[in-house]
Amino acid sequence: MDVPRRFSSVTASTIGSTSKLKEVSDPDKAKGPALRAEPDPQQDGGRGLVLVAALAERWGHETRPFTKCVWAYFVVPGGPR
Repeated sequence: MDVPRRFSSVTASTIGSTSKLKEVSDPDKAKGPALRAEPDPQQDGGRGLVLVAALAERWGHETRPFTKCVWAYFVVPGGPR
């Protein structure tokens, strides 16, 4: 899989005792995230947002001044460990 060199960032935050917020920012604002209903089984990629949508309480994306950001809010059963 040939991935172009870009600078991305990942942020993880804890909200209360049972919630987590994850953000992934990417400088390519021209291309928005795409949730593929049926990822191609012959391809290495294309499953990330399918997994996020299945596991997150809610998720979305936004355009920021210099990046786009995909965020996901997760509820962790049972609280901290």
